[in-house]
Amino acid sequence: MDPWSRRQQPIKVPKLSLTQRYPRTTVCIIIFGGGALLFSRFLYDCFFRGFVEGPRPKMEVDIKMLIETVKNRDPSQKVEHKKWREIVAEQDLIRAERRKLQEEAAAARQSAQE
Repeated sequence: MDPWSRRQQPIKVPKLSLTQRYPRTTVCIIIFGGGALLFSRFLYDCFFRGFVEGPRPKMEVDIKMLIETVKNRDPSQKVEHKKWREIVAEQDLIRAERRKLQEEAAAARQSAQE
């Protein structure tokens, strides 16, 4: 056996972990993963909510109706801050009442014409 032969005594390579062997790749993966984790809610809202949750009803506030309710409020009444959902629900009730009144008025006109 030849002591200088590489086949008999291969070169010993020190064992390195992947993070020590590829430091730039490790840094890139950490930065990318951290950014994805940091912006995960934003990314979910922008791109994935439509697939996961489906279409959501839009909350539309009618500014004209909001001004009317503020104008018609009793001055002695305490001003209470409402959430958007409460305002939208209140406006839906007002719309339903107005629709009922219009239907009743149309029915009264129909019966008056006959």
